Amino acid sequence: MSPRLALVLSTATFFALAVFALGMTSLLLDASVIAEPGLGQIPGILAMAGTTLAFLLTLRPGLGRPQPSYASALWTALACFLAYPLVAALGILIVGGELGVATAVVLRHVTGAFGLAVAASALLAAVAAIAMVRTRGGRAQWPWERESDEE
Repeated sequence: MSPRLALVLSTATFFALAVFALGMTSLLLDASVIAEPGLGQIPGILAMAGTTLAFLLTLRPGLGRPQPSYASALWTALACFLAYPLVAALGILIVGGELGVATAVVLRHVTGAFGLAVAASALLAAVAAIAMVRTRGGRAQWPWERESDEE
């Protein structure tokens, strides 16, 4: 698979996995992802957009190599782990929140389950992208299609 296609597919996968992981973590912990009241949805939307962009920009150079290394998946996961709380804090400041609230959100994500949920989603999607690029398999075929190729 081409690196560009793998990047597009894995970025969409990361976004879906991260939204799911944050939602399930919130449900299991019975806690909001950004628990401070009165901030609205803007910080969370900006955080997901910024983290998805971080995923894309961090994984892209690793996929461009002739034989991509799985180590680039770790860098991608780390970038997403850090990007989510930092962009969320920026979003809090944009909507008029206080610096103390933004700092609390960063610390809560870096030390809690929400940060791990984002990092795990990024790691899983990045490893899948690298595997898609490294694998040299062809398209799937039915048994009778293989028989006609052999003739």
